[in-house]
Amino acid sequence: MRRMSLTSELVALCHREETDPGPDGSWTQLNDEDFQTLASRLSDAADAG
Repeated sequence: MRRMSLTSELVALCHREETDPGPDGSWTQLNDEDFQTLASRLSDAADAG
């Protein structure tokens, strides 16, 4: 079996910059309190089932 090696030249061929578009405007971002409330609800539901 032939052994392949990943060279810096090969890496350079596949590297590309990607712009971060930021959060999707159609979603509401959750704050820490929202996450805690959601986690508690999910935990309670899991305990009940």
